Amino acid sequence: MNKRGLIVIALGLLLLGTGCNKVTRNRTTGADVTRAKKITNYVDLSYSEKNEMTFEFTKSSSDAALVSVSLKVVNRTSKNIEFDGDSFILAHRNASDVMSTRDNKIVIKSNSTKNIKNLFEDVDATDFQKVGLYCYKNHNNKLAYSEMNVNVSRSSNLKNDDLQKSYLTTNKKKTKPVQKKNINKENDNQQAAQRRPAPVGPINTGQQAIALIESQNGLAPKGTDYCTMGSGTANGPFETSNGQSVYWVRLYHNTGSAVVYLDDWVVYQDRTVLHQAPGDMSSDSSNSEDNNDDNGAFGSNDESDENNDGDVDVNQGHDADVNSIQGAE
Repeated sequence: MNKRGLIVIALGLLLLGTGCNKVTRNRTTGADVTRAKKITNYVDLSYSEKNEMTFEFTKSSSDAALVSVSLKVVNRTSKNIEFDGDSFILAHRNASDVMSTRDNKIVIKSNSTKNIKNLFEDVDATDFQKVGLYCYKNHNNKLAYSEMNVNVSRSSNLKNDDLQKSYLTTNKKKTKPVQKKNINKENDNQQAAQRRPAPVGPINTGQQAIALIESQNGLAPKGTDYCTMGSGTANGPFETSNGQSVYWVRLYHNTGSAVVYLDDWVVYQDRTVLHQAPGDMSSDSSNSEDNNDDNGAFGSNDESDENNDGDVDVNQGHDADVNSIQGAE
């Protein structure tokens, strides 16, 4: 083989290697382009891109109480769209959201249609007795209204004003002022039940004086009781300095070793009530002078003030002892 032949063979091998290299590079570039096709989540689409997609929700049921919902998606965009299978929502106003039950990623390729069976499963049938809203991730990504009395709800119904109004007013919580009135009425009834009926006519006994106080202020709190001050069975009345007869009603607590007075009222026979201890009074003339000295000769206003201060032993200002106060009317 001469020198010229060797040169021709070498050139041929060189050209063959160059051609193979070119084909290999072209194939790699095509694969890179295919892998570079992006997948975009639905929430990242623009408003106009979302309008290029349609959704169709179809109800089915083998049980009258439970419903399944399948979804048909049409993607007319130039992108591959991805959804999280557990992020679809059936929403109702002022009620808990119903979430989809698929736990996988759902991809709808560009210019294609995909059916997702049983996107929602075991949904309570009562959730379809009112207008709801199908959405994705949150209530801003509206897909379609869930219509009543139809099996198929399409995204085109989002423009239906009647459905929108029905959804916005369904299950809207209302304030119930009547309940507040009822509560107030119950409180009034409870307070009334704790009060005794007012006695009729003039006040002629200590017990009537106590009954009048109870009708105005309620029964004595637990651990306390009412009494009238006086001697014997009369328990008053006492005569004021201007000649009027009154009863002195007191609220007291018996500690077992002493009596503590808590409050005072003066009750006139004409049913006038003063919320205070009496001032300078003398006992009714029917009582003896000795009794006046022991029981009826109430001291000055200073002594009454002292009694109002609280911890005053009954023996300090009156002849009644701890046992006798329990028998007062």
